[in-house]
Parts: sequence; C-alpha cells; structure tokens
Amino acid sequence: MIDSKHEIPLTTAITASCPGRGSVVQALYHECLNVFKNTESRTTTVTKQRSVFAIQGGIHVTAIVTDNDLGLFVQLSGVVGDDGKIKEGPYLVFGKKYLEESKNAQLSNTAVRLWR
Repeated sequence: MIDSKHEIPLTTAITASCPGRGSVVQALYHECLNVFKNTESRTTTVTKQRSVFAIQGGIHVTAIVTDNDLGLFVQLSGVVGDDGKIKEGPYLVFGKKYLEESKNAQLSNTAVRLWR
C-alpha cells in the first residue's frame, strides 16, 4: 500500500512515463520506505543508498532505491526526530536513471553504468 500523499503523484507519473511498470515501482517504493526507516529487507535486484546527516533536533535521511534492470528509481527524503518518529516528509522523487557514475576501487577509476 502506497502512502496516500504519494499515491496520486506516483500513479500519475507511472501512467505518463512508464505504463505497465506499476508493480515494479510499487515494490521500489516499499523497498525505499524500508531503507528510509532503516529496517531489514531481502531484495537483491535493486541498488540501495542511504545517507544521513545530523541536524538540530534529529537527522535528515535520504534513501534511494534503483532497479538494476530498468534504471527506475524512487527516492524518499525527510527529517527523523531524536525519538525515531518522522518529523518532516518523507518527500518523494521518482524517475529513471540513464547514466550512473561511481568510483570503482578495484579498477582505480570511474565506473559508468548505462540504462536503455
């Protein structure tokens, strides 16, 4: 179940940009919510990223989950209080990556991944 504040924009984006991928995006959304809340998950076909930095009264969390095959991604960002409850957000970003650059420690240079 997608949060009610995200359901209409996400459904509209799926309809307009990638029809037929609703179940994939819904799974990405749920996985991203798990990453945002820092709960355990077992999905292996996605790339997960979580960044956290401290602010006054809590932490700012950004979670990004990218489908390895399609390049579709869901990002949630918001503020979590010291008590562990969400104070602001999470705010949703949904899109498709066409290119991703990262540092490859084994090759000592930049690795590039392309999605079509």
